[in-house]
Amino acid sequence: MSPDEAMVVDNIWLLTPSERHRLYLFWVENYRERYRVEIHRGEQEYEQRCHELEAVRFEEEQEVIRRATVVGMTTSGAARYHSVLQRVAPKIVVIEEAAEVMEAHIITSLSHDTKHTILIGDHKQLRPKATVYELAQKYNLAISLFERMIMNSMDCKRLCIQHRMRPEIAALTKRIYDHEIVDHESVCEFDDIKGVTHNLFFIDHCQPEILVGGLQSYSNPHEADFLVALCNYLLLQGYGRSQITILTMYTGQLLLLQEKMPRKNIWRSQGESNRICVALSRARQGFYCIGNFSMLSQCKLWKEICDYLQTKNAIGQILTLVCKKHENVTNVRSSSDFDRSGGCKMPCGDRLDCGHACDRLCHVSDLVHKDASVFKNVLQLLPQWTPV
Repeated sequence: MSPDEAMVVDNIWLLTPSERHRLYLFWVENYRERYRVEIHRGEQEYEQRCHELEAVRFEEEQEVIRRATVVGMTTSGAARYHSVLQRVAPKIVVIEEAAEVMEAHIITSLSHDTKHTILIGDHKQLRPKATVYELAQKYNLAISLFERMIMNSMDCKRLCIQHRMRPEIAALTKRIYDHEIVDHESVCEFDDIKGVTHNLFFIDHCQPEILVGGLQSYSNPHEADFLVALCNYLLLQGYGRSQITILTMYTGQLLLLQEKMPRKNIWRSQGESNRICVALSRARQGFYCIGNFSMLSQCKLWKEICDYLQTKNAIGQILTLVCKKHENVTNVRSSSDFDRSGGCKMPCGDRLDCGHACDRLCHVSDLVHKDASVFKNVLQLLPQWTPV
């Protein structure tokens, strides 16, 4: 019904049912239109208030940043506060882990007033991660500004002293870098790894890997079982879960490790270890690597690494464990060779508070025998009782 037709209606009971229905629809539409205008007006007012609030917050954040001597933020935060950074106009910008940051993210952190940009990173390690693989390959998005400048022979200063790894571990990376790496004196004072004869050892094997269905990734059950057993053994030696890290190259292997480990013993994992330098430079005090090194030695760099390990007697099919109590040696080549108590096959023999000897096999946990319980059949002779 049109507005003109609705205006001439004096008595709705004189209308036919069809006309009354048309009038009803007219009233509903008229009512909706009225509130539609009010809602639109409210939306405009709300958006205006939001812009005003955003402007106030912008001024507040800008003032806080302007008063600070040093401002730290992630590259995502720099993109979010791009307009603030442009108005604050920092003269010095320092980019940490610059080799992992996309060039576009670095550019957004700079302004016309930037006079000094300091990039700190290692282009031999991780590269930026692009969301779309095809674009990264086509436009070289995985190459950072830091790496591009170094590859174009721009002058850079190299830090040559390392404070992380014990010398024998750091020696592995010296075949990757084209400059000398000096070990700080502090890394020469690390204690030896408990329960293992070598602080650095590569376990060679030829067990095949399997394709994980649905993931297009691979896993190796032999390696997973060995690593889980080794980690449990190190835990029994007194190391904490936060001190142990497992690096793996494949998603399939990571999922297999998580499946085999108890939830409480899930250690932190670190992905993107597909570059040799990253995999070889994470450890600090102890480094144990398992794989088919006979096959990897076909690569020139891996052959140099394996040849170095041969000179140090740090590669082979058997990892040697040592019991710190009895000094017995155990050779392990698979997960089944590890002692579940973390010791050796000899009986413990320590005297308990009750006077009995501990009849458990050698164990490195519960050294004070708080959880020990000994059940012995004891025959005690009593004096003969004579009735009075």
